[in-house]
Amino acid sequence: MPGSVKIARIVLYVVGAFNLLSGALVMISAQAVASGDTLDAPGLEDYTAGALYTLGLLALLLATTALTLASRMPRGRRGLRIGAITLGALVTVIGIINVLTGQVTALADATLGALLIANCCKQDAKAYFERPRH
Repeated sequence: MPGSVKIARIVLYVVGAFNLLSGALVMISAQAVASGDTLDAPGLEDYTAGALYTLGLLALLLATTALTLASRMPRGRRGLRIGAITLGALVTVIGIINVLTGQVTALADATLGALLIANCCKQDAKAYFERPRH
């Protein structure tokens, strides 16, 4: 496995871990809102419990996708590269939107997504995913 694919795999694990943690925290916040508590978290105080559950599920879905792609990287199928590039684009767009709304910590998401795209689009990564299998 070339170095760029190894870096992309590590980035996918990091994105998956971040989204798993954030999805779990949003789900806990949704449960608190559903039980009648108020949230002091900036940016979450205006959301209903249903909206928070939906956001939490989307974060968990993104985490599952990233971790699945990362665990299948050593097999080197073409669809994995396309999926990783697509996921990187999605993470980058979400990160940029969040940065524009004032969440500076989302800059890490945008950076990780761009790093994922850059490493999966390199020539050695392309050759690795398109190699013949016997």
